Amino acid sequence: MLRTLLLSSTLSVLIMAQTTPPSVVQPLDIKAYTTQIINETITTQKEKGGWTIENRKLTPKGETFDALLTPVKGIAKDAPINDMVGLKFNNEINYTKETIDTRSLLTGFPKTKKIDPKIIEKIIATQAIEIDNHYSTLDKRYTLSLKDINDDFGKAKVEVANTLLTGVYNPDNLLEQESNLSVGLVHITPNTPPLLGQSLRLDNLSIASYTLPIQNVSTLKHHISLASLESNISKKGLSFKDFTLDTTLGNIDSQTYNTLISFMQENPSADFTHPELNHLLTTIVTLKDFYLSIDTLSIDALTVEDETLGRAKITAKVSLTPTPNLAQLIAISPLMALSSLDADAHIELSSAMYAMLLRDPKGMMLQMVKPKRENDKVIYDIAFKKGEILINGKPFNPFPKH
Repeated sequence: MLRTLLLSSTLSVLIMAQTTPPSVVQPLDIKAYTTQIINETITTQKEKGGWTIENRKLTPKGETFDALLTPVKGIAKDAPINDMVGLKFNNEINYTKETIDTRSLLTGFPKTKKIDPKIIEKIIATQAIEIDNHYSTLDKRYTLSLKDINDDFGKAKVEVANTLLTGVYNPDNLLEQESNLSVGLVHITPNTPPLLGQSLRLDNLSIASYTLPIQNVSTLKHHISLASLESNISKKGLSFKDFTLDTTLGNIDSQTYNTLISFMQENPSADFTHPELNHLLTTIVTLKDFYLSIDTLSIDALTVEDETLGRAKITAKVSLTPTPNLAQLIAISPLMALSSLDADAHIELSSAMYAMLLRDPKGMMLQMVKPKRENDKVIYDIAFKKGEILINGKPFNPFPKH
């Protein structure tokens, strides 16, 4: 993570994920640490590909270099990162004894048929994409900002304002972290009649996460909110207000979680099929008292294709009752853990949204269970315990025997 912060003003920070983080000894020498990362990247870039360093020059306060994304060796050709080969940033790094300041400027973009080359040329010529970052080893806080954009790109006017990422990263304790991303607005206004996916108005996006370590267990909190959205993406008009999602991963074994973070830093390309990653995740979810909860999922004034659907709200909690050999059973097949699954959900839908779901073939199961009604709300209380489903307090079997 610190690798991301040190050069995080650009996507070039991904080069940092390709090397093993050194042991951190207080006080952290931020210049020596960053220089080591860059040197290791230069040493291994021919062997590994990915982000490569070019035109490196020392300056009185630090250094400058270009970071170019080249094909990553050892991964599938259709991996998403390969679509970005050719991305290039010019980076400037300035140091003090306790701080690092970085500025990254987009100077190259992959060849693609999806974006008009003239738009790419203008973005680069006007230096539209600039990211600045500050990190202090004293308070372990970082601040990353994206330069505001307000320009005409031919078919549409694009405005992006007040994009800021702040947080805490303590390299001595991976469990003491937090991040807060805020975007004031993203407005894409077509200069011609709205085109496919072109019209967008997004206001006040907030994404936050933090960890609460208490003795030997940790709790992870995540928050997403969006004040409003209007778009015509996929030829479908979509708008809503006051979207909120709050989730919790509770009672995580701190030692196992710390091992998981270190593993993911050292193996950034690992997916759920990786044996070690799979083992660590299984260990976390099967330890006593672990739970996942949706504390709030709500949306208001939802409109799809001129159909007003109104408001929805969901809360839920899922856990596994510890039983002998549970981890081994999950390793064989996750379905074998169903008998240990304990889940509860409370769902509130507007009558209009409920009617829309009934028209959808995927929502036909709703017709099998009569909901509770309060004013204009349709309510479902769903529980899954000991292999049995209860909906509004009554047993439910989607596959009844005849």
